[in-house]
Amino acid sequence: MINIRFIFCIVLTGIILTGVFSCSSGDKVADKISKTMVEQPMDKAKRTKLQADLTTIPRAVQIFFADKGRYPKDLQELVDEGYLQTYPQEPFGGQYLYDPATGKVKSSTRPNFKPGDGN
Repeated sequence: MINIRFIFCIVLTGIILTGVFSCSSGDKVADKISKTMVEQPMDKAKRTKLQADLTTIPRAVQIFFADKGRYPKDLQELVDEGYLQTYPQEPFGGQYLYDPATGKVKSSTRPNFKPGDGN
């Protein structure tokens, strides 16, 4: 009889442990799904903002160049001179990198991002 009880306890313990580990990994899956459901729209909104900024800022640089015959010394000059309403904040937490020699603007966090190419 003791052998049957011992075997029963081991089997029961195994079933319980399997259930506990299944639930904890299920929670991880549920957390990942809910995190994805929140992060994907946020990431899309950030990409949309980045795309808009990387269209607007270079356009402001070109208008400044057409008016002044030179590129602005920095992005703050575009704000100071009224070509941009506010200093642009990069949506992924980086900054916009501006080259005053060429007038080119890119994102520090997404340097290869090009407006309209589906990044």
